[in-house]
Amino acid sequence: MSFAPTFILDATYVADERLHWIERLGLATSGNRAPFDRVAALAQRLLGVPVALVSTVTDEEQLFSGKAGLALGSSPLSHSLCRFVVRDNAVLALPDTHADASVCDHPAVRDLNVRAYLGVPFAAPDGTALGSVCVIDTVPHDWSPDDLATLRDLAEIVNTEIALRLEVIERAEREAALYADNERLGRDVHAGSEALLASTEALRAANAHLERSNGELLRQHAELRVFTGVLSHDLAEPVRKIRTFASLLRPALPDEEDRLALLRLEQTAQQMHDQLRDLAEYAAVSLTDGQTAHAAVALGPVVDAAFACFDPAELHMERDDLPAVHGHAGLIGRLFVELFENAVCFRRHGVPLVVRVSAEPLGSGHAIRVEDNGQGFEARHSERIFEPFEKLHRHREQHSSGLGLTLCRRIAERHGGTLHATGTLGEGATFTLVLPANGPAFS
Repeated sequence: MSFAPTFILDATYVADERLHWIERLGLATSGNRAPFDRVAALAQRLLGVPVALVSTVTDEEQLFSGKAGLALGSSPLSHSLCRFVVRDNAVLALPDTHADASVCDHPAVRDLNVRAYLGVPFAAPDGTALGSVCVIDTVPHDWSPDDLATLRDLAEIVNTEIALRLEVIERAEREAALYADNERLGRDVHAGSEALLASTEALRAANAHLERSNGELLRQHAELRVFTGVLSHDLAEPVRKIRTFASLLRPALPDEEDRLALLRLEQTAQQMHDQLRDLAEYAAVSLTDGQTAHAAVALGPVVDAAFACFDPAELHMERDDLPAVHGHAGLIGRLFVELFENAVCFRRHGVPLVVRVSAEPLGSGHAIRVEDNGQGFEARHSERIFEPFEKLHRHREQHSSGLGLTLCRRIAERHGGTLHATGTLGEGATFTLVLPANGPAFS
């Protein structure tokens, strides 16, 4: 799929309203870059490109509020393609800049080796374009509709972050104004009893306002709890339709090459569906609070139920007698399903897969070990395997979302426990889960 650029390179545009928003939101300062860096990292991984940016366009330069794959913190407007996304407040897609007469001599192409570019605007709450969520490739890249849809969704996340920042700024301004009012009222107390009564009423009003603000914060937190689930559903539905339509169309195609192409499309759609599901589950675990039911959990039945999710022909389990721990049975069961799934995904070719589960007391809890005889890994990767979207053996992980072990560790941490791994390349891996035996499970 290709998009034809519809811009004029030497055009100018009014930036006063945009610059006002950039200053008010603090986007031109270092500030908290972490949310935008995570958006850039997701764009880089999901679209498979070397560089992804959340670029804020001022009147002098473009600042990289979030970045992945690039050391620079900014670049002059002369070398910016994002400025045209902002100027037109529209998508800009360039599959091959060298083949496009309108941009082939642009400084970004000539000096920065931008061979392919896809940018989607993000905006202030009033719709004023402030910058671009963009991805860059150093080779030609035929951007697909799915690429564009993914980048639009990531731009919506940036819009949400901006709206939340504005709410924080406005709340701080209201609180500062309230504080100033209270200060003035405090000085008036010495003028007489009438002023004292007025000050008391103002303080009562302030307390009522703070109570309403706290209630609003609780409501917003509840909305955030469902945000990831709603987002994942909206994204997962078109992916599901792509997979379904491709599976229905594939048998009807006479050409084997076309059938193989549709099969690859089905597999890619399934992988994206799994990633969205795991992202939603990871967020759900992260938002779980102390209200979640937790009690004594007998590990033996939980582990047996997790093993029952797999074909005995592909996974043989050996286990000792297992103790009871304190926690949430459903989440602990999901942890073991993911560990078994990881073992199946990284089994050695031609070697029957065996997973052994054992336990021993450790302090006020238990250390549960899940050992397999699969591919294993080098010791230097013992922490890297828990990072989101990290894949050590990409050619063996077509069905891995890259979030399974991340989810396992998060579940362990929410129980006040830990999860660590050791491995020997070509021999197998051992995952050691430490969980409390008694007491509150969730931190």
